[in-house]
Amino acid sequence: MDRDVLAWQPFRLALGALAVAAVLAGWTLVRAVRLEPVPDAPPPTFASAGDLASHAQSPHASVSDAVARDLFSPDRTAPAERYRVPGEADDTPKVVVESFVPVVLGTGVSGGGRSFATCQIGDGAPMIVRAGDTIGDYKVKSIGRGRVVFTTANGKQLEVPALSPGS
Repeated sequence: MDRDVLAWQPFRLALGALAVAAVLAGWTLVRAVRLEPVPDAPPPTFASAGDLASHAQSPHASVSDAVARDLFSPDRTAPAERYRVPGEADDTPKVVVESFVPVVLGTGVSGGGRSFATCQIGDGAPMIVRAGDTIGDYKVKSIGRGRVVFTTANGKQLEVPALSPGS
């Protein structure tokens, strides 16, 4: 080689870069080939046929029953408890809610089933209801002069008189 080339600064930089690249390539090759010990795994466990057969089978779904329940029926209500996958724990807190008895603020009696009543439950806003409507847990069975007959979910009837003007 010519002495001028060895003294030339860019050549010296290129030679240094080549040396660094060779060291880096050698280090990478050693790390790629070196194997680290693998920890021992626990032996596999397999389910026996008896274990597989012992799980409860899901009940057969009846499509005709599902179709018979009208999905868009106005009488349809949410179930008392949410659906749980078989085996899922019941983690919902049990909350006891006291149902307030409706207070009848007034009635308007008219012929032809057009009677109405103004009712209120607890601190809620007053509502105008007609026979067949629901307010809270109660369904309005009939409306008469100064009284409303409600039915509960279990079929019990409750007659509530309207408030008098002085109360």
